[in-house]
Amino acid sequence: MILFRTSCLACLGLLCGLVLCSSAAAEVPGLSEVEAFDAFPVYQAGEEVSGLSLEAVSSHPPVRDNDQRSMFWTFAYGDCDPPRDGDCDPQLQIQSWSTCYRWASQLHRRMRLFNVRGAKGIRGAGGSEVEIFTGRTTVVIFAYTRSLATAAARQIRKLGQTQAPSLLPAPVPGSLGGKLPCQRPWWEEYSTD
Repeated sequence: MILFRTSCLACLGLLCGLVLCSSAAAEVPGLSEVEAFDAFPVYQAGEEVSGLSLEAVSSHPPVRDNDQRSMFWTFAYGDCDPPRDGDCDPQLQIQSWSTCYRWASQLHRRMRLFNVRGAKGIRGAGGSEVEIFTGRTTVVIFAYTRSLATAAARQIRKLGQTQAPSLLPAPVPGSLGGKLPCQRPWWEEYSTD
């Protein structure tokens, strides 16, 4: 009888462990895909920002055929609260773009750059959008509030880093002004002269 109970408890424990492991692995779809990506560094803010859990990771197809640098990645935190017109925008999104396709002077507004842990940043209207230019990556943060955008900016790190480093890489020289050889607006390819 004791052996039977012990066996049942062991099986129950194993079953619970398998359920927990499978749900943990299924929590963030697309993470293994981004971990294999190597065209430019991808940034995220860990598993949680201000109580919002990482819910999804998605890639967006390349703008230019066969150019991995022309795609971008989105990390979505939190759920849609409240849902708007049937759309479901998460409370926080962090996108990683190559500086070849998104850079500071491309934004067509006066650049008021500020320091973000060694990198450079620009705030959008209202402050709930922040763009961070670090190394060869542009990190774009869309948040419901300015404080949430600020919290995410404090936590960003390269994918695979367990903690946010104190300093981010400075932007590659020339990248803020669109001076890199790869920096050409994608729409120029479609213009006819």
